[in-house]
Amino acid sequence: MGEIDLKRRSWCWSLLVSVLLLISITTANDSVRNPIDWVRTMEKETMGYNLEQGLLDRINNLELLIIGRIRDDSISQRLSYLDQVLYQNQPHAISVLYKIQALEWVLYKQCFQGALIERLERIEKLLFDVTYDGSLNVRLEKLIDQVFPNGIIKGRWITVPKDLIVKVKTINEISSTNNHSGDLFDFVVVETIKKEGQVIFPKGVSGTGVLQRVKRPNNLGIDARLILDFKQIRALDGTNVALSYGLKSKDLNRSGKLAFGASVAGMMFLGPEGILFGLIIKGKEKTIPAGTEFYIQVKEPVRIYSLTE
Repeated sequence: MGEIDLKRRSWCWSLLVSVLLLISITTANDSVRNPIDWVRTMEKETMGYNLEQGLLDRINNLELLIIGRIRDDSISQRLSYLDQVLYQNQPHAISVLYKIQALEWVLYKQCFQGALIERLERIEKLLFDVTYDGSLNVRLEKLIDQVFPNGIIKGRWITVPKDLIVKVKTINEISSTNNHSGDLFDFVVVETIKKEGQVIFPKGVSGTGVLQRVKRPNNLGIDARLILDFKQIRALDGTNVALSYGLKSKDLNRSGKLAFGASVAGMMFLGPEGILFGLIIKGKEKTIPAGTEFYIQVKEPVRIYSLTE
């Protein structure tokens, strides 16, 4: 019995170790970004389109465009570095996206959509009436020296509180006729939000949501239904901030303070936490026009690098 019990225990430990090893491998693989998707996202963000070239040529092109030189590292290291330069912030190493959005805020009191290179060229034309060659980093430093005293953008770390209300408007028309479950939609901040005198969500910063469900009406009088999830929006520094549809935003929207393009009475709120909502018109197709405004709220606290006015 003792020998059998010992073997059974040994077998159980081996099984446990194998399961834990499998979990760790799976978790590690899940955390690794696909390099082609990673490059595609950064190309779209910086240039507005994707190149039809090999992966290495595309990475070389991104490095020349963003930092002005080709790095001699592994693909994952090179992509991680580009991602850091584009989106990640430290007090003395702010990101490309933060620099562009800080410049836009100072010059226009709003931020714009579109490729980073196009947004940079708009600022160059405003200040110098020409566009320059060179990497984004070099060209941005020239603009920052021109606009900010002593060439320094002043900001500080600040916590965006949970349930902070954000007023947004849709960019795309959303329709029960033309859209399908899983479709993405874009929206932007309508009114600049500040905290303690710091700019955190400038007017015009963008977010992305997803259509959780699209239901067509039928001949039995069943309503058309669109269920939207406003997933996240970017703060001024480029940090993705998760959004939800909670009690505060629900009450503001139901108060009728906004123009929905449909009667407020045509709204139905779903889910125990009010995260999703549908706009319903009985027996008809439902369309949410571009420019429709909503109140949404921050899902959980997050630290961002703000801009001091």
